[in-house]
Amino acid sequence: LAYGVAGQFTSVAMANSTWTQGHMHKLWRRKPTLVFPPCDTTELQRIPLAPRRREPTIISIAQYRPEKDHALQLRAFSTMLQFWPGAHDTAQLVLMGACRNEEDAARVSALRKLSAELGIEDRVQILTDVSYAERQEWLGRAACGLHTMWMEHFGIGVVELMAAGVVPVAHSSGGPLEDIVTAVEGMPSGKLAQTEREYAAAMHQILSMLEVDGREEYAALQRRARAASTRFSDERFAQSFCFAMGPILDQISTEEDAALSPDSRRRRLRRSMARGADPLPQNPAGGNDEPHDGDGVQTHEYRAIDSDEDTDL
Repeated sequence: LAYGVAGQFTSVAMANSTWTQGHMHKLWRRKPTLVFPPCDTTELQRIPLAPRRREPTIISIAQYRPEKDHALQLRAFSTMLQFWPGAHDTAQLVLMGACRNEEDAARVSALRKLSAELGIEDRVQILTDVSYAERQEWLGRAACGLHTMWMEHFGIGVVELMAAGVVPVAHSSGGPLEDIVTAVEGMPSGKLAQTEREYAAAMHQILSMLEVDGREEYAALQRRARAASTRFSDERFAQSFCFAMGPILDQISTEEDAALSPDSRRRRLRRSMARGADPLPQNPAGGNDEPHDGDGVQTHEYRAIDSDEDTDL
């Protein structure tokens, strides 16, 4: 109740995903502006898509926290090997994440024990605190990426997988469902799942595309995944943030202008014109022809771009 009341006194409210926006709207009875988090994927987008060089490796990059549900990843991988025996003899699962404290270390030990109980310990690597260079190397090799957190508000890790050309299998809830693993040109940019069998089937389908007769389909899926990830750039965050802050910025500007003499206002205008137009207008849709939704946040028709280097079939 107190949280709902507090929302009535905010001047500006922003939400980092469609799911969060809906949740806040339900509690506050007002709709916050949707502002996706900035995801700088510049370096990841430099990784060649190169489907021919992708390995039947499935990776997961997430802190070893209980809500990340790494155990589901192990069980799903085991299920895939059981349901399609002999189809993925060289497949491996690689978990990477930060180990913050003794509780995380205990979870890592439990995961290693579970992999042994499932009989897949020789096909699984559970890595802690890997270097940036090592992480980038795995992102350039892996064919598939796993995300298993239920109702994650956004999911920056999924965006990073997609930017690197790693086709995601994400939890069908929260940010990944509503905002990230979305259609590009009417076609999927990844896969969604909830149960062990759904994850197993999705991993099987992606790894099967690495065969020669499915490689073009896999390359197209990579391109769509990368295209979808560009929706969350720093530039788009800045535009959306400035639009959301518009009412406050307008009020400050009005109060400052009121305190200036007419000559001072004219001088300020001339200086602004000399510097050029405002690079980040308060309404990101203003001054261009791109469509935007009811909150003034741009919506885009994403297009997967062909690249001779990246589509090394």
